[in-house]
Amino acid sequence: MRILSGRRLRARLQRSVRIFSARRGASMPSRDCARFRSLFLRAIKKRPVRCYGTTGYPALVPLTRDDSSGRKLRTISKSKWKFVHFAVGTTGGLMRTIYIGCALVVGATLACTADVTDADLVLHSSSLSAAKYSDWSTPVNLGPIVNSTSNEQNAQLLKDGLAIYFSSNRPGGLGSQDIWVTRRVSVDSRWEAPVNIGPPVNSPENDFAPNVSIDGHLLFWASSRPGGHGAPDLYMSRRDNPNDDHGWGEPVNLGPGANTADFEQAPNYHQNAEEGGGNLYFNRGDATLNLADLYYVGVSRDGVAHGPAVFVAELNMVGANEQAASLRHDGKEVFFFSNRLGGEGLTDIWTSTRQNANDAWSAPVNLGAPVNTPFADVTPNLSFDGLTMILGSNRPGGSGGNDLWMTTRSKH
Repeated sequence: MRILSGRRLRARLQRSVRIFSARRGASMPSRDCARFRSLFLRAIKKRPVRCYGTTGYPALVPLTRDDSSGRKLRTISKSKWKFVHFAVGTTGGLMRTIYIGCALVVGATLACTADVTDADLVLHSSSLSAAKYSDWSTPVNLGPIVNSTSNEQNAQLLKDGLAIYFSSNRPGGLGSQDIWVTRRVSVDSRWEAPVNIGPPVNSPENDFAPNVSIDGHLLFWASSRPGGHGAPDLYMSRRDNPNDDHGWGEPVNLGPGANTADFEQAPNYHQNAEEGGGNLYFNRGDATLNLADLYYVGVSRDGVAHGPAVFVAELNMVGANEQAASLRHDGKEVFFFSNRLGGEGLTDIWTSTRQNANDAWSAPVNLGAPVNTPFADVTPNLSFDGLTMILGSNRPGGSGGNDLWMTTRSKH
C-alpha cells in the first residue's frame, strides 16, 4: 500500500473535484459516475490509501459488491458522519465520496446501513475550515460565582474577553428571565459576581438571549414585553459607552422585517466590519408546535432591520428544532443547537462551514463528545477570535438547572 501525504492527497482530490464542480450536497448524474471513478483512480494512480495506526490519513479503498468479510457494498451511515468528517478535516482532505466502486473512509471497521445504488458527492468546505483548528476541549463549568441553582444560558463572551452577557431566571431579576453580565479585570482573572443590567432592557416580562455588537454599542435580545408583533420579539438598544453595562437606551422593536406573530429569539449579529452593517441570525417558530428554524435579516450599523427575513434552508431540518446560531467573525463557520437525528443527547451542538461569507452552508455536522453529552447541550456562542465557545448544558457537575460551560480550541 502507498501512503499519500495530506497535502498531496488534497491537491489530487481538488483537481478531481474541479472537473465536475458538483453543487454541495448534490448527487452526481449517473452518466458521470464511470468517468469520475476513472479520473479518481487515476489521480491516486490506482493505489488505495490505507489508514495505518496513528498516521491520520484517510483510507481510499476500491470496493466490489462484497468486501473481504463478505459484507455487501454499503454507504457510510449518518451516525458515523461526524467521525468521517473529523478524519478528513485532520488530514486537510477536501471531500468525502461514495460512488460506484470506491469510497473515502477512515478505517477498516466501518459501520454500514444501506446499499449503494448511485453516486453521492459531497464537497466539504468544512474540512478545510476544521483543519485550521484543533478539536474542542472538554467543557469546563464557569463555577458557582457565575452559575446558580437556576438556569443560565445564551451567554456571549464580548470581543475583549472581559465580559459575558447571559440570561438567567435567578432571583434578583425584574422578570421571569433577565439579562445579566459578569466581568473580569483581565483574561487571566476570575469572573466577578454577575450584575443585573436593569431597566430599560430588563422588564417584568421575559428578557433573554442577549447579543452585543462588535463595537459594544448595540444590544439585541428577545423579549415578551407588551407592544410587539408576537411573543417574544427581537429588540435592540444602544449605548454611548461600550463599558457601561447600565447605559443602555430605550428598547426598540426591530419591526415587521424581523418580527412576526410567531416567536423570534436568540439573535446573533454578524457584522461585515466594525463600521458596517450585516446580518442578524435568529430562530423563528410556532410556539404551539414547539418547532423553530434559523433565519437571518439584514441589519444596518445603526441597528435598523431591513426585511423580510431569509430562511436558511441548508441549516434547517424538517420536523426538528434549530436554534441559537452563532457565527465566526469572518462568516465562514456557524454553530447552533438542534434535536435532529444523529445527536448524542436531547439537544446537541452542530456546526457548518462555507468557503465564503456569501456561499451556502455545508451539511451540518454534530460536534460529538466531549462538547455534546447525553443531556441537553444548548445555546452555543463563539468568541470573536473563534477560539472559545460558551454553551448552556444541564450535564452533571453543574450548580443546577442549565449552567454555563466553556470550551476552547487552538489555531494551527
